[in-house]
Amino acid sequence: MYYIGGHNNLALMTIYDIKRKLKLSKLKIIVFSMRGRSHRLKLQRSKSLIKQAKYIAKYFVFKNRLNKFNKYTDAVFCHYPVALEEFKREG
Repeated sequence: MYYIGGHNNLALMTIYDIKRKLKLSKLKIIVFSMRGRSHRLKLQRSKSLIKQAKYIAKYFVFKNRLNKFNKYTDAVFCHYPVALEEFKREG
């Protein structure tokens, strides 16, 4: 399956879930990523409790999506060098 879009889009996460639920182990997922610079995956501190809660929620959502991306993607094509650097930095 060939997917074009962001590496953390909900559509791609749905493809991963379908592959896992239907046990499609032979299905290969190739992603053409149109990503730019990424969110830094680290917990940030804020004086505002509401902002802190948003940071924590965003961190866990993006961390979960990145883990799925790393686990289920078989190949990634990037459209410019900065995207490749970001993928390497995130692991």
